[in-house]
Amino acid sequence: MRLSAWTASFRYAGFMIGLQPTLPMPPLSTIYGLVSAAAGRVITPKDTFVGYTFRSRGQSEDLEKIVEIEPGVGGKWNVIRRQILCDAHLELYLEPQMGESFRRPYYPLLLGRSSDLASVDSIDEVDLDKVGVEKRSTFGESIYSVPPPSGYRLATMYSLPVFFTESIPREARGTRPFMMITERYQSNGEGYRDTDSGLTFEIFTDESLFG
Repeated sequence: MRLSAWTASFRYAGFMIGLQPTLPMPPLSTIYGLVSAAAGRVITPKDTFVGYTFRSRGQSEDLEKIVEIEPGVGGKWNVIRRQILCDAHLELYLEPQMGESFRRPYYPLLLGRSSDLASVDSIDEVDLDKVGVEKRSTFGESIYSVPPPSGYRLATMYSLPVFFTESIPREARGTRPFMMITERYQSNGEGYRDTDSGLTFEIFTDESLFG
């Protein structure tokens, strides 16, 4: 399925003072949060596999009013600079039965903040070709746990959770390194290829993530 938003922002938890940077694309935890919002219940890797590609047209900064809370003292207002991605497009691959949740989402669909509202542009069933290392393919515009070893010019690696529990306080599950590659590149590697977009990406399952 295809989703889009005028703006998107994926908070990088390692920074909090002065400028709040954004990740270049949504982490898996954001994707599972998005699917959970559509379904109206907590969705984890046990419920559906996930694969996705993401692109945006550019990056800018926004001024955001926040409340800084200090335990035992209270809260105070502050204004921070937050990076945002503009004209965001997400292609999301899920188990077929999850598509119905996106026809009538239970909660608003967000690509980041409450102001980053996303719309569902299309829902289609697609066939994915499994690609082996012997075949050269187009990779990129996606997140990888083990990307093809050569060909990409620029990539960033982050330690990110797979999803969060619904307990209070919420707990991160499956935190591990992921590589985000925003540019397309040619390489030999394993993955699943969408014949329409031509991109090969990783499919994440409960087994691949948690053994």
